[in-house]
Amino acid sequence: MSFKETLNSTIRKVLPHLEDEKVNATTDFLLKEGVKKLADLKHITVSMLKTVLDTIDSCELNADWQKTYAAGPSSTSSSSTPSEALSRPPLQDVARNVINTPLPIFDIQSPYMPSTVKDAVKAGKRPTSRGREQFVERIVDRCREVVPNLQRNMFKRVALQIVETYPDSFKDTLLTSSHGSDSLAHQLQVKFDNDRRPKAGKKTTTELEVPSSKQAFGCISWNPSLPSGQTLEYQGILCKDLKTMYKVSRRDWDWRQIRPKLQESFYLQRRDINGTLVPKEKKKSKRADQLDEAEVDEPEDKSILELQIDWPFLFTSKGINIHFHLLTGVDFSEKLSDFISETASDLIDFFTSRSGANDGMHALKRKMVLAEKQGHGNTSLCGVLLMLIEYLKDDKNELFTVVEATTSIEDAIESTTINYPEESTPFLIVAGTSIYDFEKIYFSCDKQVLSAVKSIFDALVILFTSYYVFNYMYNSKLSSLLLFMQRKIAGIEPASSASKCMNAQILKRANSRILQLSNKFEETRERWRNEDAKEN
Repeated sequence: MSFKETLNSTIRKVLPHLEDEKVNATTDFLLKEGVKKLADLKHITVSMLKTVLDTIDSCELNADWQKTYAAGPSSTSSSSTPSEALSRPPLQDVARNVINTPLPIFDIQSPYMPSTVKDAVKAGKRPTSRGREQFVERIVDRCREVVPNLQRNMFKRVALQIVETYPDSFKDTLLTSSHGSDSLAHQLQVKFDNDRRPKAGKKTTTELEVPSSKQAFGCISWNPSLPSGQTLEYQGILCKDLKTMYKVSRRDWDWRQIRPKLQESFYLQRRDINGTLVPKEKKKSKRADQLDEAEVDEPEDKSILELQIDWPFLFTSKGINIHFHLLTGVDFSEKLSDFISETASDLIDFFTSRSGANDGMHALKRKMVLAEKQGHGNTSLCGVLLMLIEYLKDDKNELFTVVEATTSIEDAIESTTINYPEESTPFLIVAGTSIYDFEKIYFSCDKQVLSAVKSIFDALVILFTSYYVFNYMYNSKLSSLLLFMQRKIAGIEPASSASKCMNAQILKRANSRILQLSNKFEETRERWRNEDAKEN
């Protein structure tokens, strides 16, 4: 492997979502700057990387290289200016913080333990569900007050301390691990995640009440009101600006200018997407004397093609992720990256090492290993995706189809042989030989080809988020996979029995499959940890 290929591999490991063009451009930049060996990467600063990458990608690369190649704390400071040292996110310290940060103690003497819970603990009984919920709320609130740089994984330590102190009251009754603190840790993490999302249940000056419709499931800003001091005319100007920006060459897109315009025009995007789904009595969020004449007009239902013309950036992975973040409070691109780095490898091992693993799983593993040897990108993401579909018994033909590698987007649009989902849900058309080896992936909705991407990572970001952004219900033949992505990757937990599944029967079946997978996977992971501990 040449040194350039080694650099490409190093970059992809940290930024698996990066397009090939960006990876190659970054590698060329590093070679031009004089990088001759991997250890030289510790001298590359965030400001240098920002000439070819955006700020977040630059920080993540720099953090990984400082952690991997810097000799010690002095290495980081010697290669950075004081201002960079202050502004750089301390990503390399996250793991150390999770382990070493002092956390509050929540025992029977703590004022944060509700009185009903104290009574239960003294009697050696389990607290009521309401008492436990109150305790969870107080724990999270207290940790947010006093713990600097609080991370969600820190709540595992909090839960473990409580369970070890009061096992009769808090230890899991259905054990998925030896310590029995999993369910309490999960409750704390869900509360922490939900607290970081704006509250959906209250009206504010910028948000109308979220309808109880299935289309609005998981959203915190499905039907926003017009921002204070703005007019519909100004929102229209932002729309035109974005269309103009889209027309320049893709490599010249400046997301520092695109992102704020997308965020500021979120109201008009939702208005165009929702159309007449919004009940009439909830559209009038302002007094008549506050609206321009044009603003009084009722929204119209727009087709997906009309939305693609008016809001083309919503059909790119970055653009739709920005909208999805405002819509749900979740950065799905970040969540998917975390899933790949923290969970995908273990899931693949689980699928292929568990007793009773079928030949299909092993065949999928062999194809993944071969693709990796051939130098294809995102192999673990492709592998775990196919294995999830196999395990959950969903239909991969409802997710993607494969066409000739030479198929252009115009060919795909005109094709009459592509087998789209009957439910007209979001769908991928892979121009290549497989999802490992392709030239491009085309994204479609309503059986209309709308955009193209160059990585399976970007394709999955667009596909999943589009269910929420464009108000689709989950494809009934992919419900288990999509529900897994919703809960285990995006972290969108249902607050009630509502869901984006077509009906209760489909939801029940998908829930059962995901619960079974989750329990068996965590049991296996715990066994592996215990075996590793014995060996060490």
